[in-house]
Amino acid sequence: MFEITKATKGSASILKSLNALDITIQDKNSLSYLKEVSQKGLFALEALPDIKLKTQYDETDAQFEGTEVLVEGTIRVNESIEGTGLSENFVIGQREDFRGHPRSIYWTQIQAGGGNDVIVGNHSGRRPSSNIEVWGEGGLDQFESTQRNGSMFSIMDMEHGETLTTHEDYDQVEMIREFNNGEKVFHVGSSSNPNSPTHLMVVEAGSTMLQALDQDGNNLYICLPEM
Repeated sequence: MFEITKATKGSASILKSLNALDITIQDKNSLSYLKEVSQKGLFALEALPDIKLKTQYDETDAQFEGTEVLVEGTIRVNESIEGTGLSENFVIGQREDFRGHPRSIYWTQIQAGGGNDVIVGNHSGRRPSSNIEVWGEGGLDQFESTQRNGSMFSIMDMEHGETLTTHEDYDQVEMIREFNNGEKVFHVGSSSNPNSPTHLMVVEAGSTMLQALDQDGNNLYICLPEM
């Protein structure tokens, strides 16, 4: 999670700011973008201090909203969690078959409600699968799903400075749509397994996605202003 600030003569280059956090850039397009932004001094990138979380939620806090029967008898379990305007932590843990049904899909809608929030998908496995649809709302949020077959995110309002951290297999980002209002839709998937499900991000107008690696080898996607 990063704050986008106005570049000044004293601002470090974005590349140096990321290197100081042990974040490396391997993607050539991302590297070229960083160098050009730093040379032109368009904006600076600063890491926000550690969030002081006020409240924590997990899957047991989700309100059951009913079920739907999908193709081949798959059960979709709809549930929701509503946060507040404080900085909060949402961790959706390991899911089990819904009432013993061997084909279950959990669809968890989170309205984070503002604040600098951390939303984590900590489930592993495709049966059942865990899908998290998030509206972060105000504040700067970070999203994490680092299990190889983990929770899949649909981030509905990603803003400049917000991040998505994924397993190293999820190494491919692609813009698939741009709306009339300038918002864009990006998919993050696996180049080694094109049939894998994808993360989805709806980003604010005038945005691009920077691809990097964190110190643990996970892919880190940062929403930044477009040049």
